[in-house]
Amino acid sequence: MDLLTERGKKSPPPEGRAPYLATGRPLPHGTFSSQARRFCGSWGALMAREAVEALFAGRVRLTWVALAVAAAATAMGATIVVPIDQATIQQAVNVAAPGDTIRVRPGTYQESVHIRGGQTGLTIEAAEPTDPPVIQGTQDKSSDGIRDDMVNGVTVRNLRIVGAYDGVRLNYVTGATLAGLDVENSALGIRVNHGQNTLIDQCTVSGTRVEQGILVASAPGTLVMGSVVGDTAREGVLVVGSPGVVLDGDQVTDSRTADAIGVDGSPGATVSECMASASYHDGIRIAGSVALVLSNNTALDNGNVGLSITNTPPFQSVADVMADGNGASGNSQADIVVAGGSCGSGCPATTTTTTTSSTVVPTSTTFFSSTSTSSSTTTSSLPGTVSQWRFYVQIAGGPGHPSTSPCRAGRPMRRSRSRSPQRSSQTFR
Repeated sequence: MDLLTERGKKSPPPEGRAPYLATGRPLPHGTFSSQARRFCGSWGALMAREAVEALFAGRVRLTWVALAVAAAATAMGATIVVPIDQATIQQAVNVAAPGDTIRVRPGTYQESVHIRGGQTGLTIEAAEPTDPPVIQGTQDKSSDGIRDDMVNGVTVRNLRIVGAYDGVRLNYVTGATLAGLDVENSALGIRVNHGQNTLIDQCTVSGTRVEQGILVASAPGTLVMGSVVGDTAREGVLVVGSPGVVLDGDQVTDSRTADAIGVDGSPGATVSECMASASYHDGIRIAGSVALVLSNNTALDNGNVGLSITNTPPFQSVADVMADGNGASGNSQADIVVAGGSCGSGCPATTTTTTTSSTVVPTSTTFFSSTSTSSSTTTSSLPGTVSQWRFYVQIAGGPGHPSTSPCRAGRPMRRSRSRSPQRSSQTFR
């Protein structure tokens, strides 16, 4: 399945579901769903009253609301049309004031756009979203398609960026919005570096030459939603050291040398309703991210493990992963692996591990065990000791999901990573 062709076909979120962490609280007057989408698309589009209403509904963070209120004050800036008012996008940026909007008419613009002059709340967008302009970059490391250094609240919307080094690079930026971007043939697609509360909404990244499709590094509160990433040199989406990051409804396929989705050292992260498929290593790999929310994700036909969770309480077993609607099939080594090591205060004082061996026999609608044996052991954590566990599961996929994906034919398969020299394991097949 070519997920890169599906971007325009994604259904809108169900009424009553805002693109944030689901809390289950009722929406005020049943109107917040559409308002939240407007908030995501543009900082200035959502009025302060609606942002505060959203806060009391329990759907957004106070930080987002504060930024929305600040953005509303600068949302009525001037409009600069490229190439009518200014010949290039960079020239328009140079003369823009805080809160201005730059509208770029269709065409190809061979330039590297650098935002660094304090234009807080600047918007750069296509004049005709159905015919987006193209920023044609170069492969030089100093030539990113669009680069923002420490200018907060910037929105970049409905542009194509082709052949740049980084398609978009955000350095130390708070409250940026990247929406509806198509980034093609870059060294790295979208880089969010040492910022916070960035929104990446329904962007497409395809064909990176060197690095990740989307990289979020030391950027807490980043939200990546409804985006499609494929054919990347490294991970499709990689999150490192970014507490509270949210990946919601993203589709990632064909990472050529690494995992489709990786989350490392990001406490309180949420990964929900994502699809990870046909990648060289793991589908979704999460490590060292306590208080993780992991729900309704699918991993198909990856070269190593479908869902790999390591040192991430509260997930201590395969059952924990599957209980939240996550599923995997057709992955080469195992479909779901949960491994635990030293997790500090996240480890319980007493650990009870139950292992079950079974022969899984698929029917048309269910899986059942024809034979099974169970054993239960209880161990107490003593001072100076480390509790460790590892669980595997291989889910039979039936004729539609062979154990080796045809799209990886001829590609060598890696062995599962050895994450600890001392670990007991149990495999379910």
